[in-house]
Amino acid sequence: MTTLENSPWFQIPYPGQFGLPQLSVGLFLGMLASCVACAVESLGDYGVLAKISEEKPPPTSTLNRAIIIEGLGCFLAGTVGIGVGVTTYAENVAAVSITRVASRFVMQVTGCIFICAGIFTKIAAVLATIPDPIIGGVLGMGICMICGVAFRNLEFVNIKLSRNLTIIGVAIILGNAIPDYFQKHPVNMGITEIDQMLNILLTIRMFVGGIIAFILDNSCGGATREDRGFHHNLIGISSDGEVDCLTDGYAFPKKVNE
Repeated sequence: MTTLENSPWFQIPYPGQFGLPQLSVGLFLGMLASCVACAVESLGDYGVLAKISEEKPPPTSTLNRAIIIEGLGCFLAGTVGIGVGVTTYAENVAAVSITRVASRFVMQVTGCIFICAGIFTKIAAVLATIPDPIIGGVLGMGICMICGVAFRNLEFVNIKLSRNLTIIGVAIILGNAIPDYFQKHPVNMGITEIDQMLNILLTIRMFVGGIIAFILDNSCGGATREDRGFHHNLIGISSDGEVDCLTDGYAFPKKVNE
C-alpha cells in the first residue's frame, strides 16, 4: 500500500526527466543483441498469431511494418528514460488463443487504457499491488498455451521422417542446454562489449533453439519442401489475386488506401 500512497495522481513522462542521455558502448551492444533476439522471437509470434486468427502467414511488407513499429517504440521508450525496450509479448498471443478475440480494435482500446494507466499513476500503482502468485499463475497458463500453439505448426511438417524428428529434438535439447551452460560459464574473451553481447544472445533459449533448427533444416537433405512444411494454402486473397480489405487482416482500411 505504500506504493499506492506515494504515487502521484497524474504524471506525464518527458524526455530528460532522469538526466541527459549517455552512451555506453557495452550497453549499446548488449541492447542491440537483445533487439536482434527479440526481433527473431517477434517474427515467430506473428506467425503463431496468424495461425490462431485463421489468417494467411504475414507477408514481408507486414513483417517490416511490425518490426519498424517495435523499433519506434524502443526509441520513444529510450527518450523518456525507460530502461526496457518494446517488443511483442508472447503471452498476449496466448490470451488471443484463449479468448478467441483477435480484433485490432480491441487491441487499440487496450493500448489506450495502458496509456491512461501510465499517465494516471494511481492506476499503475493498483496494478503493481497484484500478488505475485496471481501473476505467476497467469504467466504459467500463457506459456503453456504458447507451447501448445507453437507445436501446432508441426501439422504442416511430415513428422514421419526421422530427419524432421531429429531436427526438432536437437533444437529443443540444445536450445535448453546451451543457454544453461553459458549462464553458469559466461563468455570471457577479455572484451567487455563483445562478452556482454554474446552472453545475452547465448542465454536466450528461443533464439538459440530457433537458430539451430533453422541451420539444420536448411543444411540437412533428405526432405522435400512439402515435407518441411512449405505447402499450406494462403487465405485472404481474392480470386483476381488482389488483396481484399474485408478478408485480409493485414490490409489498411479503405480510408487509408484512398
